[in-house]
Amino acid sequence: MSDLETLRSRLALQLSDASADLWPAAALDECLRLALAGYNRAAGTVCSLGGLDGALTSTLPGADWDLLLNGAAGLAASVQALARASQFSPDSGVAGALLAWAKLQLERFEAGLGQVRLRGLQTSLESPYSPWEWEE
Repeated sequence: MSDLETLRSRLALQLSDASADLWPAAALDECLRLALAGYNRAAGTVCSLGGLDGALTSTLPGADWDLLLNGAAGLAASVQALARASQFSPDSGVAGALLAWAKLQLERFEAGLGQVRLRGLQTSLESPYSPWEWEE
């Protein structure tokens, strides 16, 4: 089982959709792809996920998989909440609850990305700013 398949199945479980009734694999892959892009921007590096976009191996640290899942789950739930809100339903509270859960997941993701960014700055060999040239 590739890392993509592992994360896809974990994401489907988080979304209560293990049978892939609401979210097909392609939709979950897109959410993982977008979350990984956000992670890469925060980390200042290019990490890959084995099985996603032709990557053979994963360079995403295993310790950050849960963070990636938070982002992907938040994105997927946001899309589903939007779809539910745009349809007539006698139970309009479902879309609101789903959107609230999505917002919580995305807030966790953003907080985690802040930690990833700080970790990258602390371990980088390069200065995060350019030297200031003093002219007299």
